[in-house]
Amino acid sequence: MSSQLALDTTALSIRDPKVGKGKFARLRLGLAALWRRDAPTIIWGAIFVLILLVSAVGPLLLQSYSAIDPSARLAGPRSAHWLGTDEYGRDILARIVYAGRTSLGIGLAITGMALVLGTFIGTLTGFYDRLSGPIMRLMDGIMAFPAIVLAIALLIVLRSGVWGEIIALGTVFTPHIARVVRSRVLSLREKGYVAAARSAAVSGPRILLTHILPNSASTILVQTVFIYASALLADSSLSFLGLGVQPPTPTWGNMVGEARAFITIAPTFIVFPGIMIVLSVMSLNLLGEGIRGLIDTRARAILDLERSRKDRLSRARKAGRRG
Repeated sequence: MSSQLALDTTALSIRDPKVGKGKFARLRLGLAALWRRDAPTIIWGAIFVLILLVSAVGPLLLQSYSAIDPSARLAGPRSAHWLGTDEYGRDILARIVYAGRTSLGIGLAITGMALVLGTFIGTLTGFYDRLSGPIMRLMDGIMAFPAIVLAIALLIVLRSGVWGEIIALGTVFTPHIARVVRSRVLSLREKGYVAAARSAAVSGPRILLTHILPNSASTILVQTVFIYASALLADSSLSFLGLGVQPPTPTWGNMVGEARAFITIAPTFIVFPGIMIVLSVMSLNLLGEGIRGLIDTRARAILDLERSRKDRLSRARKAGRRG
C-alpha cells in the first residue's frame, strides 16, 4: 500500500507544481491518494469520528440530560426540543448525546480489555506450543456459547452494572482476538528473520516484542475495529434487556428499552437512539473492511478487480446508450 501511495503522491506532485514540500503537503497528497483509492473508508471513518466528537463535546453545549419539562412529555420535535422529549419531558437530543459518551466509552473499555488479554494469549499460544493446547481449548469453549447468552450468565455472577458488563463482554470477546493473533504469530514465527534471531540466541520475549508483535499490528488493528463494533452492539443489547447501565444514566440501549412502551405514541423516542446504534456499528464495520482492504494485499487485489469490473460495465452501458 505504501508503494502505491508513494506513486500516487509522486504523480500528484508532477501534475501540480504548486504543491509544497512540507509535512502538511505530503499529508494532503497521501490523503488525496487514499481518497482516490478508497473514498468510502474515509467517509465512514469521518462519520464515526464525528459521532465521537459530538458525544465528547455535545454534553458541554446542550442542556442537562436530566432536566425535566412536565408540560412537554412525549412531545415531537420542536424548537425547544429538536428531537422531542421522553415520557418525563427530558430532551431526547441531550440524552442521546450524553448516552453516546457512555455507550462509546463502555464499548472502548470492553475492546481494550479484549485487546490486551487476546493479544497476550494469542501471542503466547502461537509462539510457545506447550501453552497452545489447554489455553486454546478454553478459548474454543468460550466461543462455543452465543456471546449475549454467555455475557448474561456472567452478569448473573458479577451483578449488572458498568464494571460487570465490561468484564463479562471483555471475557466474551477475548477469544476472537486471541485466535486471530495466534494465527498471525504461527505464520510469522516461521519467517527467516525469526529463525535468524533464534540462531543469534535472541530470547523469546525479545523476538516477540521486536519481530512478532510489530508485524502483527495491522492484523490486530483490523480485528480491534470489528470487536469495537460488536462491543457497541452487545452493550446496547444488554442495556435494552436492563442488564447494563441502569437508568437514569442514559445509554443508547436503555433509551431504546424505555421507548418501546411508547412506540405508537411517540415513535421518534425510539427512532433516534436506534439510528445512532446503527450508524456507529455500521461505520465501524465498514471502516474495518476498508482498512483490511488497504492493508491486505490479496483483499486489495480483489477490491481493485471488482472496481475495474464495475468501471467496464459502466463504460459499456454508456457506450450502449450512445449507440
